[in-house]
Amino acid sequence: GLSRAKEGELLLDAPELAENGTNVPVTITSLIPDTDFIALIADHNPNPVCVGFNVLPVNEPSYSVRIKVAETSTLVGVARANGQWYFTLRDITVMIGGCLG
Repeated sequence: GLSRAKEGELLLDAPELAENGTNVPVTITSLIPDTDFIALIADHNPNPVCVGFNVLPVNEPSYSVRIKVAETSTLVGVARANGQWYFTLRDITVMIGGCLG
């Protein structure tokens, strides 16, 4: 099943407003024990899945990436732990050419 992560379990740090959607800095961190997969999705992108990482037991499930966001979207952070899937949401507004589009 898929369930919303509890407050503070799955952290998605991204700007609320991105002037340039081609290079948006995002950090995703899972504090859910035994996280073994983590992914980032932008729902309005032509290819919604931006990145996905298999997390090794020795690694901390935290990644900082730069992604392309085609238009104003909801970013979805997803983590898998102990066979369960968790998600968190973050809205991001993309400005095109310095104008709200």
